[in-house]
Amino acid sequence: TSDNLDTNIDIAGTLGVGGNVTVAAGKHYTTASGNDLNIVYPDTRSLFIKEGSTTHVTVDNEGKVGIGDTPAAQLHVEHSSGTAYNGATELTESIIVSNKAGTDDSGVNNVASIGLHVADGATSQGFINYVRTGNNTGKFTFTQRTGSSTYAEAMLIDNSGRVGINRTPAVSNSKLEVGGADNVPLIN
Repeated sequence: TSDNLDTNIDIAGTLGVGGNVTVAAGKHYTTASGNDLNIVYPDTRSLFIKEGSTTHVTVDNEGKVGIGDTPAAQLHVEHSSGTAYNGATELTESIIVSNKAGTDDSGVNNVASIGLHVADGATSQGFINYVRTGNNTGKFTFTQRTGSSTYAEAMLIDNSGRVGINRTPAVSNSKLEVGGADNVPLIN
């Protein structure tokens, strides 16, 4: 095996369709010139990343990616955890979206976000965000596109569990506050 790969390897021609490329322990493969390493496989086949007989990642012939299982959607992540849900403890995550910027006493208003987009061009967009508000604290916000270049925070849940719809909750004893023309009573 080699640490550097600077040529194309035709796996089908060299090993036959369904052949394997084995990476030795402690080895890695990059091109000597820093170019991308492309893995091309027949369009009727899937690509598997395995450890022994266990498949960890599957890319099927439609471009669907499965982590931990055969993909049933464009991205399918599956894990097995028998830990019972407890909202007062840290959970075992299925997916992590992480923004590593910031450290203790810094990074307020940094955000980790999941974007939802519909259409191409005049795209309708929505975002589920977690915003850092201080050391070990944050809030969830839900924002959406309201025009060609305008966005609005439609809802937020602060770190005390208070919910604001079209406004930031301001009354400390209210659990729900709704802003806008159709105001509703505050709910304690």
